[in-house]
Amino acid sequence: MTQVDLQHGNTAAQRFSRLGVQKSRMITGPRSMFAMVSGPPASGKTNFFMGCDGAYIINLDQASMPARDLDDIKSGVWPGVDDDGQCVDVDGSTFTLTWEKIQEKVEVLKELAKNKEPRPDMVVFDTLSGLLNIATEYITRKSGKKDFKELDGRRAYDDLYSLILNTCQDLRRHGYGVWLICHIVNKTVQIGEDRYEERPRLTITGGFWQRLFWQLELSAVITAEWDVETIEREIKTGRKDAQGNEIIRKRPETQKVKKHHFTINHQDYLGITKGKIDFSDLRLTRESAWAQFESAYTGNTSNDEQ
Repeated sequence: MTQVDLQHGNTAAQRFSRLGVQKSRMITGPRSMFAMVSGPPASGKTNFFMGCDGAYIINLDQASMPARDLDDIKSGVWPGVDDDGQCVDVDGSTFTLTWEKIQEKVEVLKELAKNKEPRPDMVVFDTLSGLLNIATEYITRKSGKKDFKELDGRRAYDDLYSLILNTCQDLRRHGYGVWLICHIVNKTVQIGEDRYEERPRLTITGGFWQRLFWQLELSAVITAEWDVETIEREIKTGRKDAQGNEIIRKRPETQKVKKHHFTINHQDYLGITKGKIDFSDLRLTRESAWAQFESAYTGNTSNDEQ
């Protein structure tokens, strides 16, 4: 070993000792990351988060929750909706959901984190399209205009995207994971003379996606497809065997089922999906979708990002 090695050390921790070097492996957990889940309507995106006891879902679309029973909802959800589709606050009063209302909730979340009070692990914006619509109305109103199109185009869109991304990063700086939910629709694309193809597209602008995509630690898609499965149904025969036990026969039957899958690898969604931790597609169940993902993610120790 040379004198230089003795004086300055061989490892980064030794060479940069005054700066401080993290020695442990750095992987953000599922509840702490900045991530997005996309999928077609009614594919199970909201249900995916409702099974997470550390999630706080901001219901920006003023949509009904897909739970069959209140016991199915382990997450926090705000705001609620009444029979008329109006937003309902925790005190039962109705209100109009505006950016100011969302910001009030964000400030409470930040205060909880600062004071180390009981708080959610992560915030889920359901959906990103709803968040964009509310932010668009806010910027238009704040500028004294009646229509967003009256504003200076490039600057207005820059202000819109910055407002949303800065809010997400502000929550992250205070220790929250932030998840976005986005819709996917099929768009007809011409691929040749008299040849067309249906391709999945996000319901946000390409400009916003360019600013968002690189910041996400994970971007996944939840798919839902109908399929036919064969099950064995037990049939009571009404007879007993020599030991006096009731004889039960099994008969195969087919039934139509809706299969939900969580993927970051599907070739149809290249350009939408990404992940720093690689894992196989997951077949999700209604009751434990989040638990399945969390177990697969934390249980996989490979990091394929170069």
